[in-house]
Amino acid sequence: MLPSEQQLAINNSDVRKLAKVFEMILTSDDPNAQLNIIRSEEELNRRMSSGCNDRGMIAWEMQIWTPDSPHGRTIVLISNDITFQMGSFSMREHRLYQKASEYSRINKMPRVYIAANSGARIGFASDIKNHLNIVWNDDDRPEDGFKYLTLDPKVENSEILSQIESTLLNNGNRRIDAIIGKEGDIGVENLVGSGLIAAETSAAYRKVPTYCLVSGRAVGIGAYVARLSHRICQVENSHIILTGAAALNSVLGREVYTSNNQLGGPQIMYHNGVTHSVAHDDMDGIKKILHWITYLPPPPSTTTMLLLPSPTTQQQKLPSLSMLKDDKARMVHTQPTKSAYDPRLMLDPPDGGGLFDKGTFDEIMSGWAKTIIAGRARLRGLAVGVLAVETRTVECEIPADPATQDSQAKCVLQAGQVWHTDSAFKTAEAINDFNHEGLPLIILANIRGFSGGQKDMFEMVLKFGAWIVDALQTYTQPVIIYLPPFGELRGGAWAVLDTQINPTCITMLADSNSRGGVLEANGIVEIKFREKDLCVLLGKCDEKTKKLEEELVKNNKNVINEVNKKELLQEYEKRKEKLLPVCRAAAVKFADLHDTTARMLAKGAIHDEVAWQNTRNYFYNLLCVQSIKMEMAKNYLSACSNTTNLSSSFTIDELEKGCKWVDEHLAETSILIRREINLKEKPSMDYSKRTRFEYFFEQIMEYSNGKEFLQVLEQIKADTLLKQLKLVTGNLEQRERFVAALLERD
Repeated sequence: MLPSEQQLAINNSDVRKLAKVFEMILTSDDPNAQLNIIRSEEELNRRMSSGCNDRGMIAWEMQIWTPDSPHGRTIVLISNDITFQMGSFSMREHRLYQKASEYSRINKMPRVYIAANSGARIGFASDIKNHLNIVWNDDDRPEDGFKYLTLDPKVENSEILSQIESTLLNNGNRRIDAIIGKEGDIGVENLVGSGLIAAETSAAYRKVPTYCLVSGRAVGIGAYVARLSHRICQVENSHIILTGAAALNSVLGREVYTSNNQLGGPQIMYHNGVTHSVAHDDMDGIKKILHWITYLPPPPSTTTMLLLPSPTTQQQKLPSLSMLKDDKARMVHTQPTKSAYDPRLMLDPPDGGGLFDKGTFDEIMSGWAKTIIAGRARLRGLAVGVLAVETRTVECEIPADPATQDSQAKCVLQAGQVWHTDSAFKTAEAINDFNHEGLPLIILANIRGFSGGQKDMFEMVLKFGAWIVDALQTYTQPVIIYLPPFGELRGGAWAVLDTQINPTCITMLADSNSRGGVLEANGIVEIKFREKDLCVLLGKCDEKTKKLEEELVKNNKNVINEVNKKELLQEYEKRKEKLLPVCRAAAVKFADLHDTTARMLAKGAIHDEVAWQNTRNYFYNLLCVQSIKMEMAKNYLSACSNTTNLSSSFTIDELEKGCKWVDEHLAETSILIRREINLKEKPSMDYSKRTRFEYFFEQIMEYSNGKEFLQVLEQIKADTLLKQLKLVTGNLEQRERFVAALLERD
């Protein structure tokens, strides 16, 4: 699998051969100039040794060989050069950034931006500054101010005068009304360029995985393009700011901020979710970015299987590149409890045995919105996005603002198993990131609902909850939503995760000890099983209470001694007081039985019941089947449109159409991907008593990579071309183009 040159490099411990870089340059400042990629090793060495870049921005196309992509993966790396005019952005820097990013977007290459800049470049028209003069209100008293600005009296140079707009006054002075200057990088034009790269970064995020390492400072537009890249790793002592501390102090009229770190250091940006991870230094930051890239699916241009091989096979071929030590089929040995626990220890404990491969869970944004846990992991070698729910109460620290005199730091407690404003936003953000990375998604849903107090409603928890729906509705990879043991999914929390949001991609599963419903059992009893209903149940089920009620009814019909009646009532009330708590507990149990997986299955709310210890193998087989089906659907859609677009840019509606065709096609070809389990024939500890299905991906994987499916796609392409050809009746040029395309296919 590994090219011979790279295998030899590993054997010789020459890590330089595991990465090749080619510099991207612009030889013209024309907006339509083409990007040139220098591939000559001699020229590259010359430029690196002498620092030949003519602007404060450098870009490279880089090919890297990593364990997850032994065939190689090509990325685009863009970086500020802070030694060139403090890394500031002029139109020349903007254009190289925009062209390099566009190149990554068009060619579906991950894009990394290393930020170390001072924002948009500022300056003055140098010729005008050198000849600037002042006309005072009173020549003898300059302290009284000035009338206007002018040029030196002897300046009549047309080259200089063309750089200003002016008015020639009666006294012979030329009043400067506006300064244009001859320079092209001193002001508002740089802001136009800022808009250009902001738009490009936003477009790139939607098309390819985008990453940003904030190595030094990122100011103004530098901060915006960092945020627009979304996946930020921030080095300690770096900062992401819009305006510097000195400028803010000037606006405020007093010394409020002592450093830029106060405004945008990791202690701010990591705890508000802008920064996903913090690195100790630049090298640590590069490692983190590279580690994130390893979770991406293999490049579509390679022949690498969707599913990574088992360790035994991989280690035989790539002994020095093996990165997988725990990717075999096994049971999950951790066990969630009824009491609060750390979900990370269920997913990937230090000693292994969790849901995911040992040591592969990489959490992001852990300093922000702590009631939701987000990260990436590997499930038997398969990279996945992960969302889990914190069951413990967490602290949210809100720093004081030095600019507000009465501001104080606050520590707010947030209950676990609840979506708060920040954690709902975090959930939507993570889902969008994982979707653009092409990762299957696993959500361990243990959420009682949304925090809906006045403060939360004012802070738009409803808006961010709706964003979760938006993110899931457009997800184009397989999604598993799983209710873990002793977990629950209630009300609005269920509504924003339900399978009907995206039936093509979402599969909902549950452990037998999980619960799902509108309200918790205690809450619904308060509404639907009130005290009068409890008394009816008590009179029905307790013989002594029943007899007391009968005696009271008889005595009401017959006039009796008031003393006896009072004694009966007192005895009845004591009996009721004693047994009502027990009866209420029974009512809670009754309500709880409505929320079991048995009812969820019967009503079609979930697809299957899966015991926690079996989730690893079940999830893996299901994700493999779903992922291969979606790849087949994309191949089908590409064939129908006569393109080679195998990216994730298909809409969910298109993907739904493609998956429907795949299901019908698999049924016609008798490809087995799932079968119903007959527990009477095959009793096993591997299944819950209500687990209905088991999945098989071997047949569909072999078929999807075989000649037979390729021939089917070729026939679809031919049929599509013929249909289009028939529609072209009067245009000879279009007819010839279709015929040429058909001949090229053959």
